[in-house]
Amino acid sequence: KGSPIRFGYLGVLSPNKGLELLNMAWRSVGREQSRLVIAGTGAPDYERGVRAMFEGEAEFLGWMESTQFLEKIDFLAVPSVWNEPFGRIVVEAFAAGVPVIASATGGIPEIMAEGRNGFLFDRGDAEALSRAIRRACDMTADCYRAMSAHALEDAGNYEAMAIGKRYLRYLGEIVALGARRLHS
Repeated sequence: KGSPIRFGYLGVLSPNKGLELLNMAWRSVGREQSRLVIAGTGAPDYERGVRAMFEGEAEFLGWMESTQFLEKIDFLAVPSVWNEPFGRIVVEAFAAGVPVIASATGGIPEIMAEGRNGFLFDRGDAEALSRAIRRACDMTADCYRAMSAHALEDAGNYEAMAIGKRYLRYLGEIVALGARRLHS
């Protein structure tokens, strides 16, 4: 409280990433308590259109390394309108302790836990995205710190050692299942 909440979008500027949806949602949020920054590039004509659409609403930073960008924001917005297969930027945000507000599409809901490491909203629903942004703005500092800590903790699920251990456990289960079938 007392300083604006910094929201950010990082990625390719293209129609399937939901920038039009973010714009509709953002315009209905009280901006005196929040700021929006956008980093990324896209096809020149589309990028010009996005910049015009967000004129006076967002700061554009162009292409940036994700680690540098994530240091500048409090929440990452992932408003995808297509079935994101994984959403690597979600995990990158978690690894920086940045909670995420994301479209519940594709593989994203498998990565996120509603209210624990961020907020999910129905794909294509600008009003639901607005509500999620408002929820983030209304959080207490203690709740934000807890969400940030959970995001950081959940990033550990995607470290190489953790993934390797899960693979070995699954392979062990498959071998055990095969052995049981051979003996029955």
